[in-house]
Amino acid sequence: MLFTILEKEEIQKIQLDPLNPEPHKALGKLYLQMAKLYQKPQSWAFIPQAFDTEKMREKEKELLEKALCEWQLNKELSFDKKESVLERAQIFSMLGSIPEESREYELLCQLFPDETAYLVRLGILYLKQRKKSEALQIYKRLNKDEAAIQELLSHYI
Repeated sequence: MLFTILEKEEIQKIQLDPLNPEPHKALGKLYLQMAKLYQKPQSWAFIPQAFDTEKMREKEKELLEKALCEWQLNKELSFDKKESVLERAQIFSMLGSIPEESREYELLCQLFPDETAYLVRLGILYLKQRKKSEALQIYKRLNKDEAAIQELLSHYI
């Protein structure tokens, strides 16, 4: 019920000023938090497996797609692209959409080319997609950062 009240408040703010990125960001975060309530029970040890139903999966996916939509709007309206892109990458990860998550990390690596964590995650995503030549390019960019290289190579399949 609290989530519903918060959702209505953010929607009202958007209706008053649709070009303000902040309510889109808040609504995206709210939908993401709501979606986490519908995750598979193994991610929540105290919830019985009986709650793992198709209806729960559908609700989780619906909320993640709503969150994705709001973060896309925030990305287009905001000057701070980093947070929007990171949130979208997290949502794609939760949806299991590796190609889409890769695209978000490609954008992050363009915006922040020296950010090792983004490079490593992108390299891992490339390896998951069997794009080994792209992963090799990431390996070259890691500039002998042994910890980052080991993290990347631990996902080599």
